[in-house]
Amino acid sequence: MHSTLRFSSESARRSSSGTVMFAALAVVVTVTMLVAGLMQLSTSMTRQQIVSVDNKRAFYIAEAGLSEAIYGLHLNKTGAVGTSALPARFGDGYFWVEAEDQGNGRVKLDSTGMAGAGRFALAVTVERSAAKVGSLGIFAMSGLSIDRGTYIDGYNSILGTYAQQEAPAKPSGLFGGMGNLGKLQGAPPATSVLAKVGANGEVSITGTQLEPTIIEGDVTPGPTSSVLASGSVTIQGATTPRDQPIELPAIEVPVGFPSQGSLAVAANTTQALPQGQGSYGSIFVSSGARLELLGPLELTAGELRVEAGGELHLNASSGPIDLFVTQRLWIAEGATISSVETPSTETSLLVSASEWSDRNGDLLPDPPADLRATGQFFGTIYAPHSPLTIVSGFEVFGGVIAEQLTIENTAKLHFDFALTTDIGEDVDAPTMLSWKIVELPDNQFVKHKHDPKGLFESLGILTPKAALAHDVVLFHIAYLDFNDKVYVWHGLESSFDRSKIKLEIASYTDGEPIPFLWPIGALAAKVK
Repeated sequence: MHSTLRFSSESARRSSSGTVMFAALAVVVTVTMLVAGLMQLSTSMTRQQIVSVDNKRAFYIAEAGLSEAIYGLHLNKTGAVGTSALPARFGDGYFWVEAEDQGNGRVKLDSTGMAGAGRFALAVTVERSAAKVGSLGIFAMSGLSIDRGTYIDGYNSILGTYAQQEAPAKPSGLFGGMGNLGKLQGAPPATSVLAKVGANGEVSITGTQLEPTIIEGDVTPGPTSSVLASGSVTIQGATTPRDQPIELPAIEVPVGFPSQGSLAVAANTTQALPQGQGSYGSIFVSSGARLELLGPLELTAGELRVEAGGELHLNASSGPIDLFVTQRLWIAEGATISSVETPSTETSLLVSASEWSDRNGDLLPDPPADLRATGQFFGTIYAPHSPLTIVSGFEVFGGVIAEQLTIENTAKLHFDFALTTDIGEDVDAPTMLSWKIVELPDNQFVKHKHDPKGLFESLGILTPKAALAHDVVLFHIAYLDFNDKVYVWHGLESSFDRSKIKLEIASYTDGEPIPFLWPIGALAAKVK
């Protein structure tokens, strides 16, 4: 009896102990699973947080890429920064920006940012700030006619005066003893900067054996037009028609200036206008009189007339001069325009007048602007609603833009490259037209979801800093063409036609040292 009870008690204890152990094991397993799940959840959340943070970093780096690209556009660069094969380094991340020119001054920028495991792509479309109208160079809204003996070239007033940038007409030293490279004898002096000549219509150029016409630069006719050259004409650059016509911007005439009524400068007198701002209904300069304009000066005039023998003198050495003419510009044949030599970016003659009317009693309508002065002008002449004639004996350093343009025989024009360069704090930045998130590009670095820094280091890739990764702006090359003439060309390397080269003398891109063999020694010394 006692044995049976003892056995039963022991069995009960064993059963109870097994149940407790099973329950404890179940609790342990359950807790372990919960802990593993929590750890997995925590790891997943941490990973998600890291990816989220990296994506945000990549987003901000892509934004930084767009900012860098827009800044590049502001400086007349292409907008491209870095490449998909060699991104730009920014902080602890990387980006590259691709730029697509969409015409009409609009550029689409695609920026891809990478940081850690984060990847982000953004796109914007921006519109470049309105180009300085002087950057068109010698330009006609309709047709451009260039008579015999005209000489047109370029220079860059940022680098110094025109005379400092002229190459000697007859080479000496190194190039004087290099056979074909010495065949500059008889050619006019030239700088290393190409001129810009063009129109929305036909460009007609004539020259003779005794009075050849030479254009050291590109001549660009309208989209459906051509360059019609007859006689002895030399064009150093391209003559390819433009893709689309140029739209000339309207002149914004300032208002609110104090009015001084009318001004008449009597014969044999000199009158200087004060610096600052002013407005006149009419300004009349008699024969033998001299009117001096000293910058800084913003001046508006309904009518500006200078008689034969009168002189208009411009001095922008102390500040810019902007002269606006709203009703009529008449500078008679035999009048003089004289200037103190300053960068052409400092002076503008802006004629907004557009009305044709009979002003001399011959029953024929006269144009809004008639400019027949001789002398020298440093700056931009802009008359978008009137034809202009540049007469023999008038020399322009800068740009001339008109509705129709005629350049008479033996005139000289020197396009200033500085007119294409945005300088100063008052230049508008490109305007953003659209912004959006776009799909990531199909790229090996984008697909590789690890930190790109380690990947680049393992591959031995040295990435450039963002500020140094902009697309190259200017390429410079000196070469001998198949007519055995030496030329110097500046511009985008992709735009240069290498088929014209018989012998390359030297070349370099911005940021590289200027080669020892660079032929324009005076300019090279300026650029160092």
